[in-house]
Amino acid sequence: MATPTKLKKRRASRRSLQIAGLVALLISSQAAVGWWVYTTVESSLEANLAADLETILDAEVKGLQLWFDTHESAVSVATAEARVRNAVQRLLEIVHRPGVTPADIKSSPPWMELQEYLGPLLRANDYDDFGVIDPQGLLITMKAPEPIEYRDRVGGLGGLGGLGGLEFIEQVLSGSPVVSRPFLAPSATEGTKGLHDLEATMFVAAPMYDDAGQIIAGLGFGIRPEYFTAILHVARAGESGETYAFDAEGLLISDSRFDDQLREIGLLPDDDEVGSQLRIEIRNPGGDMVEGFRALEPRAQQPLTRMAEDAIQGNSNIDVKGYRDYRGVPVVGAWTWLPKYGFGVTTEIDRAEAYETLNTLKAAFWALIGVLVISALGMLLAYTVINGLRRSVRRAQRLGQYTLEKKLGEGGMGTVYRARHALLRRPTAVKLLRPDVSSGENIARFEREVQLTSQLTHPNTIAIYDYGHTPNGLFYYAMEYLPGITLDRLVEEHGPQSESRVIHILMQVCGSLHEAHTAGVIHRDIKPANIMLCERGGQYDVVKVLDFGLVKEMDRGSDAAITGVNAITGTPLYLSPEAIRSPDQLDARSDLYSVGAVGYYLLTGEHVFGGDAAIEVFSHHLTTEPERPSERAGHDISRDVEDIVLQCLEKEREKRPSDAEVLRAALERCGDAGSWTTEKARAWWMERPGLSARRKDPGGVTSDSGKLSKTFAVALDDRVRSDS
Repeated sequence: MATPTKLKKRRASRRSLQIAGLVALLISSQAAVGWWVYTTVESSLEANLAADLETILDAEVKGLQLWFDTHESAVSVATAEARVRNAVQRLLEIVHRPGVTPADIKSSPPWMELQEYLGPLLRANDYDDFGVIDPQGLLITMKAPEPIEYRDRVGGLGGLGGLGGLEFIEQVLSGSPVVSRPFLAPSATEGTKGLHDLEATMFVAAPMYDDAGQIIAGLGFGIRPEYFTAILHVARAGESGETYAFDAEGLLISDSRFDDQLREIGLLPDDDEVGSQLRIEIRNPGGDMVEGFRALEPRAQQPLTRMAEDAIQGNSNIDVKGYRDYRGVPVVGAWTWLPKYGFGVTTEIDRAEAYETLNTLKAAFWALIGVLVISALGMLLAYTVINGLRRSVRRAQRLGQYTLEKKLGEGGMGTVYRARHALLRRPTAVKLLRPDVSSGENIARFEREVQLTSQLTHPNTIAIYDYGHTPNGLFYYAMEYLPGITLDRLVEEHGPQSESRVIHILMQVCGSLHEAHTAGVIHRDIKPANIMLCERGGQYDVVKVLDFGLVKEMDRGSDAAITGVNAITGTPLYLSPEAIRSPDQLDARSDLYSVGAVGYYLLTGEHVFGGDAAIEVFSHHLTTEPERPSERAGHDISRDVEDIVLQCLEKEREKRPSDAEVLRAALERCGDAGSWTTEKARAWWMERPGLSARRKDPGGVTSDSGKLSKTFAVALDDRVRSDS
């Protein structure tokens, strides 16, 4: 018979076993829950990552196709000109005369006429060459000293992508306008030879027909290949993201973002003049060369990357598990093949950056399991901490993928916040429509603002990243977050600016407006508060045109209900006369009037016209001739700059520059153009370190000082305010 002591020991032993079992069950259940959370987060992250990569790739491809279509349309218009066709026919008759020399061809009247006829088109589109394609096998260009027998040169430089790029000519002579992919051609410099003397080029060409509808020749224009790369570099995923293009041989046909790395690891010569475009093959070295790995087999014997091999087969795909890129760095990416143009496009991001959040979670998971194994108390404590963190996360304000961190400012229509993207982790400005103005008409106006602005890709135009609706129906959109200073603050704090700097600023504004006007969009609220000077990528005095919230798409009657007929929009101090008289009949020259008013303000430190009330300012814009800037400033101002500003301020729009590109070209011809150098801009900014200084927030997001954030918020304000 058991004694009471033995019974107590048995009960204590059973209780210990029960507690141990409970602890073991609790540990195993928590481990199972932790593993489930981890795998769920991993699946969600992979899905979001795939969606982001696909979005970036689609945007880049659509931008590229639009750019190609624009150039194809331009050359097709030129080939339809009767005088161009007549000159080409006469030129080809001369080319085929016995004994004719290249000098005879280049000095012939038809060739001179072509240069005269096509000159405006070359300048308008920044083409650097034009050429006539003879169906018999000759390509006659401005740059080449003599005709190129292209049918004998196709494939002439093999894997280097040399004059093999001329194969696109056969498509032209088959009846299709086409933009070539970039290819290497010998430099036009005399005495050049070898790899260093090859330069990248592109052509857009279209067939030319006679009256009977037969193809008699082709006409082509040389495109600067750096524009091709620039389009692909408009958007990227994270800090390590890259979008690039490659041909069917796996050859990189756009510039890499990592040229410096490629020189360090030996894939490029140690020569800044030799870039990666058309010189790097998309091959997998088998290890991370950036971390010191070196392959034993030659580059030509290494396999194509998994992405390149799949894309060249004509496939479009996404890989979020990871593969090695041409540097051997593990990446994730999305890709597609464009059969019309004969090349593929991919967007990639280093896997380490893409999965930074997941790797952190994975490390935390194993640490938690260790704590659970050591002690139940540690498990419970860790569980309590994690629950606290989860509650904190739930309390954070979120809009889709964006976490709002700080309110920057508030305007008549919306509020601007600094935000952080959940995956990309870059500073972002988010504009949120206020609840009390969230009517259907205002939401439609916001959506029009985003849709129109997002079509603009000029580097001097603020970039729109994303837009959406909150769960309770509020509209928002995300845009790039800019450190810098608006022009009104620039003049208020630093006084009138030098002529050379004013020219430098206005030329960039014209670049932004030229793209917008070409796309059929007018801004309608150009003013100093909507133009910002920034430091971007180590470049100083980079202009950003902000707040297209008052934009109007030209020749679109359906927008009347959104923009409001006969509604005066804009800032009184910078409104054109026609914006006051007939605000529903504006064109691009109204923006140029405002540009002139901004230039006047920068030169003199004063507005063109002032007044105690908006109606007084309106009256001056309509009837008063502006005082010359030199008289207002009290010192000499170069006559060419002064005349351009006053031409922009003409009451009759027909007397102003015809478009933004014409104005930009006029500014470029001024005597002080180019005098505001990179060194001067850097020195000015270095003397004012607060403008571009950054600090790390506790949340790890790069931000700017509160003063600059406020400046940016004011620049984005919707309100139509008087600066009198």
